Amino acid sequence: MLWIDVLSVLLSICSVALTVCASAYAAVLVRGENRRRMFAEAYGAVCDCAGRVGISAICTDADAEHIADLLRVEYERYEVIATLDSVRNPELLSELVERYCLVRVDYHPAGESAASEVRRLYRSRRRHFRRLVVADVVSVTPEADADAALYVAAYDYVMPVGRNTELRPEAVERMVAEMCSAPQLPHEVYASSGAELSLFMRDDIVACGGFSSRARRFCRRRDRLRIAGVLATDKSADSGARICRRTAIVLFVAAAAVAFRTDIWPVVAVAASLSVTAAAVLCVMPLAAPHLRGADAFAYAMRDFAKNLGSYIRFSADRFQ
Repeated sequence: MLWIDVLSVLLSICSVALTVCASAYAAVLVRGENRRRMFAEAYGAVCDCAGRVGISAICTDADAEHIADLLRVEYERYEVIATLDSVRNPELLSELVERYCLVRVDYHPAGESAASEVRRLYRSRRRHFRRLVVADVVSVTPEADADAALYVAAYDYVMPVGRNTELRPEAVERMVAEMCSAPQLPHEVYASSGAELSLFMRDDIVACGGFSSRARRFCRRRDRLRIAGVLATDKSADSGARICRRTAIVLFVAAAAVAFRTDIWPVVAVAASLSVTAAAVLCVMPLAAPHLRGADAFAYAMRDFAKNLGSYIRFSADRFQ
């Protein structure tokens, strides 16, 4: 029947495409790891412009441990801006004041800022934590809180970091090194794998109306820099085992239906494709999920591969619109 032939062709195409994408995913992670090692060994030599690249990490609805993790970054021109609502969470503010010896400082909002969003501004007096800024805001949405932090930021680049996002060691230094190796400083930097982590030029976000603006637009493609590899991991992400299992079942059922009417080759093609995909992901599992072990790491890596595949499909569709 005609539909059987069409389904057989589609299964063959999907099998080949899945194998190619899995191989490309593994190659990107390996390339990212090689570049990470190269920049780690020659950071000072390749990063002559590091002195003029400042980064403000923005975290909203964060807890004390997350703020402590962000403060472990050793990059010199770097600060952490944490937003909280002292009315909803006075215990967290008291804990931060005690731990980091926070003192209230004057806050003079610029004309671009919404002054009513920030109640008070605090900075740490401790020598090792002077890069910490805490903004007591009237919390409405995470995007509005990020906007309040955006206008407090002292540096030209801002990096929103989710509460469940954990930066990998030397992630910030790697981003700066990649920026400095580009022909010109990009307006946006983002990682190709792992948790969502992007670095934006502050003036671009302000011009678009902030993080909460519906009119926000991305910068031009030529002004964006994509970094191969994993710079951050998502601690809250589910393993994705059910998604992987359901995808494999659907492919095998479709292949079995075709094999029942024609021959066994579709089943062989699907089985070979899934085997190659699993082997490719298994090889780069320590790079994709360094914070997990065993079956959880494999499922997380498969989920990251599926996320990257979906992102590429959406990106390709947007280009042809």
